[in-house]
Amino acid sequence: MKKLVHSVLALSVGMALTACGGSSSSSSNPTPTPVSVAVDGSAIKGTMSSAAVSVYNAQDYGSDTAQPRVSGIQTAADGTYSLQLTDEDGNRISGGLIIEIAADDDTTMICDSTKCGEINYGGTIPATQLAGLVLTTFTYVDSSASTTLENVKANALTSMATNALLASAESNDNVDLNNLTSESATNLQIASSGIVGSIIGVEIDDVNLFNSDIVDASQPEDVSTTDEDAATLTLINASFSSLGDGTTTLAQSMQSYFSATQTIVSAVIEDENVDLSSDFSTELTEIANVQQVISTESKALQGVVEDGANDTIPAKDVPATVDAEDIKDGIEAVENGTGGTGGTGAA
Repeated sequence: MKKLVHSVLALSVGMALTACGGSSSSSSNPTPTPVSVAVDGSAIKGTMSSAAVSVYNAQDYGSDTAQPRVSGIQTAADGTYSLQLTDEDGNRISGGLIIEIAADDDTTMICDSTKCGEINYGGTIPATQLAGLVLTTFTYVDSSASTTLENVKANALTSMATNALLASAESNDNVDLNNLTSESATNLQIASSGIVGSIIGVEIDDVNLFNSDIVDASQPEDVSTTDEDAATLTLINASFSSLGDGTTTLAQSMQSYFSATQTIVSAVIEDENVDLSSDFSTELTEIANVQQVISTESKALQGVVEDGANDTIPAKDVPATVDAEDIKDGIEAVENGTGGTGGTGAA
């Protein structure tokens, strides 16, 4: 009987020790708590509905190996989107992000120009005109700040600025898009916005295109009647919808222009002695043709918006032509100036 009691006690103690040991091992490797950042924004070139939304690390964007951190999201009928960026391992999320808005077979867009091909102002542009259209914007997460990014807008002008920003960052070893402070990220945004201003011939010093109040011009009541920069940029952004000559779709025309401006910006950043007129005549012709369109259309659209709003819309003049040397000088001034990307490395 004593042997039986001792055996039972020994077994009980052994089981208790095993249980304690298992508990200790489990507590030393706790399951990490996922960390999330909420992102809310919109795609306004006019309003894009049912467009695919993806998020990439800015440092990787454009490379063959780049993979989206988030995908499978679509814009709502009003062009807005909401998503969660999550790190399942519990690591703090920080650094630059590219939000990509891509039109697919389900995407439609509101015509925010006086005429969009055969579509009238305020009408719906079908998916057949939009296939291949990609809008981008740049934002960033400061690990010490809020876990919510609000009103992250993508439009034609943020797409141009994003291309300029990435080209500037790639040429500068001091810029690490994975390691940005709020100040350095904002400086990058303002510098790239200045480059866009040089291309379209509109002075927008210290304007940040990424958080400017650029709205759908087909809603006249939403266009600013007090902010000249916001009103001007809204009209320019809307004017791109009038591109397309019947032989190309709206998407093809816009993507061709984006590509031409990106090529010019990269060429100037890489070589300050580049001769744009002789080496990049095709791209300059593309830019010049579009400049004529947005100059004419922005003026016409201003009148339409003013009639709809029953108010005066303040807007800067958009020149019909911008000299190639002025474009080059403007890009170089931004790159070499105190607001340029040369001094915006991570702090």
